[in-house]
Amino acid sequence: MEEFDEWKKQIEDKSSSQYVITSKKQRDNVEYIYFDCHRSYNPRLSSKGEKNSKASIKIGCVCPSRIHLHKKESNINVQYYSTHLWHTNEIGKLRLHKNDRSQLAGKLSMGVPVQRILNDVRDSATGTEIQRIHLLEKKDLHNIRRDFNITYSTKHHENDAVSVKLWVDRMKCKGDHSAILYFKQQGEKDPHVPHFTENDFCLIIMTQYQSEMLVQFGHDKICIDGTHGLNSYNFQLYTIVVIDEYGNGYPVAFCFSNKSDTITYKHFFQHIKNVVGKINPYIFMSDDEQAFYNAWSSVMGPVQKQLLCTWHVLRNWFKNLCKIRTN
Repeated sequence: MEEFDEWKKQIEDKSSSQYVITSKKQRDNVEYIYFDCHRSYNPRLSSKGEKNSKASIKIGCVCPSRIHLHKKESNINVQYYSTHLWHTNEIGKLRLHKNDRSQLAGKLSMGVPVQRILNDVRDSATGTEIQRIHLLEKKDLHNIRRDFNITYSTKHHENDAVSVKLWVDRMKCKGDHSAILYFKQQGEKDPHVPHFTENDFCLIIMTQYQSEMLVQFGHDKICIDGTHGLNSYNFQLYTIVVIDEYGNGYPVAFCFSNKSDTITYKHFFQHIKNVVGKINPYIFMSDDEQAFYNAWSSVMGPVQKQLLCTWHVLRNWFKNLCKIRTN
């Protein structure tokens, strides 16, 4: 199988594509393994139909490119269908190869700083041979830490709740330079916020630099993004994003909570307002639920233009296309 794995990696690198195992079966001492193009099929959704990430590489149908492998003892027969349809082959849509992930995991486990790893990888790129590894980002290294169970230096205790509490306490010791705007741990009550029950969790974070970015760019566009399914605790991450002078999105505040309602969002925005004052953006962008905007307008005031993010617009279009009838 080593020769097959090497051949498979070569065609994947050459075509900027990847093939993943979709089924296996055994019959008459022959093992049948089927690989499909990694862009095939529909994106995964949570049980509530919510997105788990900002975008999906899945195309919603089956790309005809595939590999059929028949293995009997040491003999291997391969059928390769090379033609890709209904998507472009982009390096940025590829997963990191398992060998690259293993090497990166080794560096992380030895304590090599993340920025040093990123710099070394990018410096290794040549002008004409750009591969997926050269597009390495911090989130890739975060995923590798998680998958290889490499402990973060910020993890102070095996119990996640205790670890978070210890980290928050350490951050609060920085006084005016603390990034913690609000913290409510599960198992405790906050008499000042009756909306939160004893079992609710809420953590609001904004650094000094983030507050400066919000003041500088927040009067043009404000984007609110909610990400679900972060972990087994069913916490949501709510992020306020501004657009900087280069047109890039920059997160300026975070709220982790198990609650997702207007009152929680108002609580989030009010703590932001307590630090930076009233923010009056020209454009407010969020998903297709009114809770974000209702909370924002209640705390900061109404906004001239309200836009929906592209992901939700496209999702609703595809969801309702079947309702359109033509002659």
